[in-house]
Amino acid sequence: MQDQRNAVKLLHVPDVGNGSGVVIAPGVVLTAKHVTDVLERDMELFLEPGHIKVTFIRSSKNHDLGLVSAPGVTCPCVKLADALPDLNDEVVMIGFPYNNFGGVQMLTTGRYQGTTDDKIVT
Repeated sequence: MQDQRNAVKLLHVPDVGNGSGVVIAPGVVLTAKHVTDVLERDMELFLEPGHIKVTFIRSSKNHDLGLVSAPGVTCPCVKLADALPDLNDEVVMIGFPYNNFGGVQMLTTGRYQGTTDDKIVT
């Protein structure tokens, strides 16, 4: 679990706010589209710790996902699942929730309850 926690990073956009991102491959961070919405191609934000400059790669409006390039960020990397969990499997959410001004990482667990319209519901 510690590797997964270390793979979750705090994204900081000066004068805008913070968001969560997950290292999924060396130099690649997965976040939410609403986090990358403030970006335009070649704009920068900062990845904590270390204030690494990152740039927008692409996003998906339908799935609220965004990718940013983070040169120099290696691992640990989170392994993405290749299938949805079974009903009632335990799931873990790790991130830096909105209005978490102290930059404290939060961990929440729950049970997977299925999907609707390509969106996970709990």
